[in-house]
Amino acid sequence: MLTAVLWAAQRYSRQLPRPQRLQAATAILSNPPRSGDDTEKEPFWATLASTFEQAGQLLQHTTSYVRDDSQALTNTRELAEQVQQVGRALKDAGAVLREMRYAELPRDDEMLKTIRRPTPAQLRLARSRGDYRALVAELERRQGEPMQRGQDWKAVWTADGAVTAEAADGTVAAGWAACPEAVTELLAPWEPTSLHRPKITLEVADPPDVLAPWSEGALLSTEQATAAFEAGAPQLRAIEEALEQLRTQWPAHEIADRVQDAARLLQKTAPQVPFFDLVNHSPDALWAHASSAGWVRVEAIVEAGDPVWGHFDRLEKSRGPIWLPTAASELLAQPPEKVAGFLRHHLFDEPPVNLTTLAGPAGPIHGISTGGIHRTHLFKVLGLPWLYANQDALIPPRRLDVSAVIPPGSGPREAARTAALWEGLLDRGLATGRIERNGPWATMHLDRAPALWMLGTRDFAAAYNTAYERVYPGALAQLGIPDTALEDGTAWEHWLTAHSREEEG
Repeated sequence: MLTAVLWAAQRYSRQLPRPQRLQAATAILSNPPRSGDDTEKEPFWATLASTFEQAGQLLQHTTSYVRDDSQALTNTRELAEQVQQVGRALKDAGAVLREMRYAELPRDDEMLKTIRRPTPAQLRLARSRGDYRALVAELERRQGEPMQRGQDWKAVWTADGAVTAEAADGTVAAGWAACPEAVTELLAPWEPTSLHRPKITLEVADPPDVLAPWSEGALLSTEQATAAFEAGAPQLRAIEEALEQLRTQWPAHEIADRVQDAARLLQKTAPQVPFFDLVNHSPDALWAHASSAGWVRVEAIVEAGDPVWGHFDRLEKSRGPIWLPTAASELLAQPPEKVAGFLRHHLFDEPPVNLTTLAGPAGPIHGISTGGIHRTHLFKVLGLPWLYANQDALIPPRRLDVSAVIPPGSGPREAARTAALWEGLLDRGLATGRIERNGPWATMHLDRAPALWMLGTRDFAAAYNTAYERVYPGALAQLGIPDTALEDGTAWEHWLTAHSREEEG
């Protein structure tokens, strides 16, 4: 019924004279459908959900008509906002009612058994409690995987999901976690390797029974960031020594040519990997996000926004090709006693470099997050050993759909190919979890993956494998991966799927 009213209101009411705009809808509402109408053929929850959702839409549409028709004589803005709020509430109620028809969605059935006629708010609470229990169960399963003992951490989780934490070695982290049990996932990226699990002393003021709503969570304080920068005295000395060596090797008048040559050599020997977007493609599966700050190994930065080292595709001339040799000349011209202050100004006082941190079996690798592309290219091309940066963790998602992993526009064949790689990862012990198949399409319900990039397509994974081996030679062999599997994407696919081919044979 309301479908017809809503359709008529949207399509035709603007065409009617002002006094008649709502008459058609009113007439229909005055004559409800009788037994045998099509609406009764729908499942109960779906019918009820549609009623609420469409009533909300109708209320919002009719309110806009009343506001438009009366605006010449009276201000109905306050009234319209109140009615619009009721309309949104009806639509939200319809959404939760619709969710109730899907048995696979978790909910607190024990709570619902005690309520004869639950309100939409109570239904939402039952769904929220179900989501909380499902997530806790997933986390307990994931954290049951055997791993090495990590650092000792002290952390605080508040009811809004905000998390602040500090490790025994002084590493600080902050962010958001959907529940206290997810704090382990928030802190894991700051461990020495992806094979370590943090040991946490967690303070929770009010134990929850629902998930905290997603938010930015806690942020690092200025004092924490300052302490992280100033803890890098050894790193600053290493940078000063590297710069002094460059000064002796690169005459001032040759710096532009030397920078160009160094960029070409870097591009040849250490090309960048693709942007890491596996986590970004699963926003509904997030359970935590985290940030930290500190000094990172420049060698471990494997992606830096502009994909060719030393080349910036910018319209602004000063940020284009001339930027790198100009910045290199300025840095190398600093007297040794002023280098520390110069670096503090450009790495800390100015908006800092923002990198991503992706844990791996021998240590992390990094890419660009939200800023600092030029400075990152500069440090890489000059071969400097350390870079101070804010860091955003790439936390493994709960679920990953193959459709979000394969390139846009790819079809079932590529989906099946990548799903076969996932099965190979499980067979080889390079990931744990389960795969839900739907023909060629698949969803990975992930428990653990020491090298998260391996869940990508064959060429994506191969590019990251090559880069990781360059930064941490022999690390992947420790996971049981032979050198022959690391040659390229074809070799990687051939090795991962060998078991399934043997079974088919």
